[in-house]
Amino acid sequence: MFRTLCDTGFLEEILNLLVSMKEDGVVIGFETFKFLLNAFIQFGRFDFVLEILDHMEELGTNLNPNVYGTVLVAFIRKN
Repeated sequence: MFRTLCDTGFLEEILNLLVSMKEDGVVIGFETFKFLLNAFIQFGRFDFVLEILDHMEELGTNLNPNVYGTVLVAFIRKN
């Protein structure tokens, strides 16, 4: 579902879906978060990247250093 939303450009709906899933107690895997981070970085939506990172932190999901590296490089390129 997330891939379809990204492919069709409905990025705002992804954040709504994440909130809804959290309220319903649905656990999202690390791979899904990584996919979403990469998609938002590709679209240049760094505000969404920060929201995804906040969401991950709230759920207690730990990022490995490689993912942080990707996010940092993207922010540096964006200035």
